[in-house]
Amino acid sequence: MKRKKVIILALILMFISSSQALALKDNFDIIVVNSEDWIDVYSGIMYANLVGKPFNFITSREHSTRLPSLIDSKNVYLIESEKLPFVMGYKDTLEGRGFSVEEKISESGKNLNLELARDLDINNFVIIDDTYGYNAISVCPYAVVSKSYVLFADEENVDDIYDFLKNKRVKVLIYGYLNEEVMGKLKELEPEVIDYGDKFDNNIEMVKKYRQIRSIDQVTLTTGDFMELGLMRGAEPILFIGKDSVPEQVVGYVKGSGIKVGVLIGNELIRSAQSLKAKTGISVFLKFGQGSGAGAGSTAVRGLDLFHLPSYPLNVTVGDIAFNILTNELEIIYKNEVDTFSYFKPSIKVYVDDELVQTVGEKEPVLIDAKEERGSTYPVDLSEYDLGASKLKADIFLQYGESKKSMERTLDEELDINMVKIEDLSDIEIVDLGYDKDKNLLTIGIKNKGSSCYAKPTLTLTIMGDKTTVGGTDIYPITEKVIKNINFDVELSDEDLRANENVRVEILYGERENFLINSIGQGIALKVKEKGDLSSLFYPAIILLLLIVIVFLLVLVLRKKGKGEEKKGLGKTK
Repeated sequence: MKRKKVIILALILMFISSSQALALKDNFDIIVVNSEDWIDVYSGIMYANLVGKPFNFITSREHSTRLPSLIDSKNVYLIESEKLPFVMGYKDTLEGRGFSVEEKISESGKNLNLELARDLDINNFVIIDDTYGYNAISVCPYAVVSKSYVLFADEENVDDIYDFLKNKRVKVLIYGYLNEEVMGKLKELEPEVIDYGDKFDNNIEMVKKYRQIRSIDQVTLTTGDFMELGLMRGAEPILFIGKDSVPEQVVGYVKGSGIKVGVLIGNELIRSAQSLKAKTGISVFLKFGQGSGAGAGSTAVRGLDLFHLPSYPLNVTVGDIAFNILTNELEIIYKNEVDTFSYFKPSIKVYVDDELVQTVGEKEPVLIDAKEERGSTYPVDLSEYDLGASKLKADIFLQYGESKKSMERTLDEELDINMVKIEDLSDIEIVDLGYDKDKNLLTIGIKNKGSSCYAKPTLTLTIMGDKTTVGGTDIYPITEKVIKNINFDVELSDEDLRANENVRVEILYGERENFLINSIGQGIALKVKEKGDLSSLFYPAIILLLLIVIVFLLVLVLRKKGKGEEKKGLGKTK
C-alpha cells in the first residue's frame, strides 16, 4: 500500500512539474529580447520558434521606444540581459503601456542558451561555435523545420552541454569548426558533422538538408552578418552570397538545384544578387524596408530592424606599385589591414600611355597573414617602349576572402606605376637541421653568403602520419656573412622522428622584407639530439676548461713574480 502511495505521489509531482513547464510556454503570447548580447537574442528566437510563439527583439535604444507599438499581444515573456540590456527597466516600460510581463534575466548568452534548452522537450540539437555569427544564421531555418535547438559550445561549457545531452536519446548535428577539445568531448554522442572548411560549402549543405524536409524553390539571400525578423522565422532556407561577388560554388548549386526565386534582405548586396540572377536566371526580389507604423494611409517606409552579428573582418589593399627596370618585373605590395588572415587573387592590367600591354596576376589564391605586408613580382615585357617618356598605369582587380573558395570581396583600383632600379644580391644556404628532444626544439641553420637579407623558412614534416608545415609566417633578418639559427617549438615522438629522417625545407628570401623574390628548397637530413645527450656541450666545456687552466697558470706566474720582487726588496733594506 505504501509503495502505491509513493508511486502515486511521484506521478503527481511529475504532472505538476510538467504542468509548470507547459504553463511557462502557454502563459505568454510573444517573446521579446532586450539584450546587446547576440546569443541572448538568438537563443530567445530559437526558443520561440520551437514553442510556436512570435518574437521580437530590440536593435537599438531608439528602436526600444517603437517596439511596444509593434506588439499585438498583451502577454509578454521578456528576456533581459543582466549586464548588457539596450535599455534599463524595460519591464516597467512595457507594463506602463498596458502589457502583462513575465521577466527572465540572462546572466550571459551561453548560460541562457542552455537554460532554455532544458525547458524544451526535444531530442534534436545543432551545435556550433559562437566565433562566427554567420554559422548561426546558416543553421537557423534547418533548426526550425527539423525542430532542433541550437547550442553554442566551447571549451568552457562543453562539459555542461555533454552532461545535458548524454542521458537523452539525441540526434546531434555539429556545424562548422569546433576546437579539438570540444569535438573530443562530443564525439561520444555520435554526431553528424558538416565542416568543409568553407563558409559557402557548409551553407549549401544546410540548404540541401532544409529542402529534404520541406521542398521549396525559394531562398533568402544574405551574407549571414545580421538577424532580422523575417530572416529568423525559418520559412525558407538561407543561401549566402558574397558582399561584392558570388562564389562559384553558390552559382553552380543554384543552377542545378531547381531554385527559382531569391529574396534579398537589404539593398547593400544588390550587385551580388544581380550577378547571381545573370548567371543562373533566377528571379530576385528585394526586401529593403518596412512600414513606418505611422498610421493608416501612411506611405512612409523605414529601414529594416537589423541586429548585427560578429563577423569575419576582411580588408586587403594595394600599397606601392612599381616597375623594376633592372629585372623587368612589376612589383606590388599587398596589405592585410586586419588581425585575421585572408586569401587573395589579383588580376592586373598594365597600360603604357593608355595602351594595354599585358595582364598579369596570380593563378591560385595566395595566403596573407594578419597585418602582413607582402610583395609580389610579375614579369612584364616593356622592351618596345621608351619608359623615360611614357606613363605607366595599372588597373587592378583584387578578389579576396576567408578561404580559397570564398573570394567574396573585391577591390577595383587604378594606380600609377612608378619606375625603380633595384638589384637583389642576396644569397643564402641551408647548412643544418637539428632536433633537441630535451627542449622539443627544431633548429635550422641558414648561412648568409651575400648582403644582409630577410628569410621566411617553411618546413614540411610528417606528424602523427599527417603532412604538417612548420614556419612559413615569420620573416627573420640575417646579417651578411653569418650563420643564423632559427628555432621552432615542435613536439616530435620517436615515430615522428623516424618519419622525418629527411625534411623538405623551403625558404623565401631577399634584400627587402616585403619582396622575398628569391627561393631555395631542398631535402635535408634531420640530426637528432637525444635526451640527456651532452655532445653539444663538449666543445664549450673544453674551451671553459682551457680558460680555467690558463687563468690558474697566470695566477701562479703572478704569485711567483710577486714573491721574487718581495725578496729583492728585503735584500735592499739590509
